[in-house]
Amino acid sequence: MNENSDTFSTLKITTATNIFITFLGIVTGILTPRLLGPIGEGQLAAIQTWPLILAGFAQLGLSEALVYFLSSDSENGLQYVITAELLALMSSIIVFIVGWFILPIFLHSQSKSIIDAAKVFLIVTFLYALFGLPHGALRGIQSFKMWNIFRVVPAALWLLVVVGFMVFNLKHPIDLSRMYLIVISVTGILCVTIIYKRIKGRAKVVPKYIGKLIKFGIPSVMTSIPQTLNLRLDQFFIIALLPAKYLGYYVVAVAWGSGISPIISGIGSIMFPKISADKGKHDIRFLKTGLQGGLLVGSIVGTILTLIAPIAIPIVFGNVFRGSIAPALFLVPSGVILAWAGIAEESLRGLGRPTVVLVAESIGAITTVMSLIILLHMFGIVGAAISSLIGYTTVATVCVIAISNSTHTPIIAFILPDGYTLKWISRNVTDLAKKLLNTNNSDGQNS
Repeated sequence: MNENSDTFSTLKITTATNIFITFLGIVTGILTPRLLGPIGEGQLAAIQTWPLILAGFAQLGLSEALVYFLSSDSENGLQYVITAELLALMSSIIVFIVGWFILPIFLHSQSKSIIDAAKVFLIVTFLYALFGLPHGALRGIQSFKMWNIFRVVPAALWLLVVVGFMVFNLKHPIDLSRMYLIVISVTGILCVTIIYKRIKGRAKVVPKYIGKLIKFGIPSVMTSIPQTLNLRLDQFFIIALLPAKYLGYYVVAVAWGSGISPIISGIGSIMFPKISADKGKHDIRFLKTGLQGGLLVGSIVGTILTLIAPIAIPIVFGNVFRGSIAPALFLVPSGVILAWAGIAEESLRGLGRPTVVLVAESIGAITTVMSLIILLHMFGIVGAAISSLIGYTTVATVCVIAISNSTHTPIIAFILPDGYTLKWISRNVTDLAKKLLNTNNSDGQNS
């Protein structure tokens, strides 16, 4: 990584943002069921789930495409953004119409009012096109501070909305779902107003950009299909084949194992645009340090989470969840490898190879299915955890092989930390510790 402090400063901000957003999500996830109860929570999920999935597909992976192209051609940034928005809006119209007719089929067990509310919620596809794409473009121009701010604002406002509903005892999932649309609209308008002033270029559609935006974007959006399978197949199999209590144990183990993600996922968020900006020169040192450092930090934190799991899980979740300990011992290393694979995938996108990410996730999904069929039958939820470990390792392996081939660098150079990486981490962690100590000393003197 670059020797200046900008990269580490950006990493600190992004990691802190990830942790804070995770915290907001946990609090919101606790308060919303308390507000709505089991039925209302289920109705809210019914209203939001399919429209949000469809909205993701309607964006055609253009957010990732904008990061890639703006990183190397920021002078024409606004042209890329406007062209991408037009494509996404056209796609959103099609998805909205299709969604309007298929939602009653997907939600046939729900009441008419919930189905109608889900149809209204399809508006989110247009909001994502209008506001989500410009927000993603901030990463392309490496305006990470503003990008992180507008990641936090919607999550914080959504929490405030939920708290407001609790204060006024408003237990209406339909009204809450529409407040979500308002939150996205308000923050989106504010975000776009600021973003358009930061991005260079002219506000016009450029036809020649359409082809390359779609070429980069389609593999990115298609990746979400096998990626979702990799993340959820184990739980789908458990739901189908085992009693409900084992799913409860497994969900808690997954939550414990995913604790590493907010800490190191920020590395990938930074690497994608910085590698893209390299314009084909591919800073191998940057790739090495990012991947080595991510795996090192992940392994340290993962080891700690694994060692304390037998004691901490019963304390945090209650003694009734002791059945979560065994699968957690495999899901923690799974979480480390999954987060590290995410860094490798972002690096591949930065190298202009989103199709390889799609291939890696597809091979991983096939591996997960094959291992699940065998291991779940043999070892129950522990077998499911092992299959996740196998699937994530497969994805990570394919990605790192592709990076090695693209950069003509041995695979081991991206795995084992070398002296440069160790010194870089040590220097920046030491500087951070000194700043924290100086801050505490200043506060003590002031008091």
